[in-house]
Amino acid sequence: MPSYSLEEAISTIRDQYFALVPARLLRLPPPPTLASSAGQAHLARLLLDERRFPQPEDGYRRLFWRSMLRELESGLRDLEGEADDLDLEIDERFYELLAGLMIADIPLGSMAEAAALQLGHHILRNRAQLDITTLMGTISSSGRSRGRILELGAGTGFLSCLLVQQGHEVTATDLGEVLGGGVPPLDRLRHNVALNKLDGQIRVESLDWMDAARGLSERPDIWDSILTNPPDTIIAADVIYDPDLIPPLVCTLSTLLSSPTTSTIPRQAIIAATVRNAQTLSLFTQCCSESGLEVVDIELPPLDPEQPTFWDSGLDVSVPVRIMRIVHRGT
Repeated sequence: MPSYSLEEAISTIRDQYFALVPARLLRLPPPPTLASSAGQAHLARLLLDERRFPQPEDGYRRLFWRSMLRELESGLRDLEGEADDLDLEIDERFYELLAGLMIADIPLGSMAEAAALQLGHHILRNRAQLDITTLMGTISSSGRSRGRILELGAGTGFLSCLLVQQGHEVTATDLGEVLGGGVPPLDRLRHNVALNKLDGQIRVESLDWMDAARGLSERPDIWDSILTNPPDTIIAADVIYDPDLIPPLVCTLSTLLSSPTTSTIPRQAIIAATVRNAQTLSLFTQCCSESGLEVVDIELPPLDPEQPTFWDSGLDVSVPVRIMRIVHRGT
């Protein structure tokens, strides 16, 4: 780890904590430094005493504090017998916090996946290649603005939160209910949007891809609302993973991209897909072709691991991600 002051090193831990860097990839000072009286005091002040920022979900916090306590215990063993720290103990508040999180036992579900992180990187750094522009006057390579965006399968809402802060008019969508119970994706999405204090800026709606194949009169009202004023760009990340979901996904894309509009802006979808199974991606492109959709891979500069846009999650550069532009052949 570079040579920082102790306070700077602990501040870096705080930054990684709020960036949801996986516990196994945290950049930490040496364990004895972390476990020292001053190290623990700074850690407690920055992560326990200060409550200026919304806390990550309990699942992440549980993994984070497990890792931190392992490091603290290791550092304490290394410091045994040193004159300055003869009576040193680990702050009980760290143990109490982890114990409470273990009792809560809420599953981890707030971390952005590789596809969303990579697409977010390119939205910030390679906007022209994506042909995504803001409502604040930036002109795309086509010379026209693409300010209105709809996200499919928004999940945590990472991309929607990023885009609305770039000046876009954003609608984030996900399932409003799930079979077998559990927390509906839409509830988690609303929660994360509210945590980022963007609930007044992002429109959050339930959208089931299965409804795309229904007749106009059979679809929920949200479809009519969206199609009356369709988005300029549809975005989605990590939605191509289940072969059974590909037909409804493609039907949804086709419906959104081909609906009548008075706009002169050619509509597009930008899909970032983690390459898990080549056959699944092949099925997706085949289904798109059969539905009158053209799929083109977007050529983008590789990510620089030395200058990451986001904290290195171990996913950004190691996991292959395919970013595609999809348009309706009739537009």
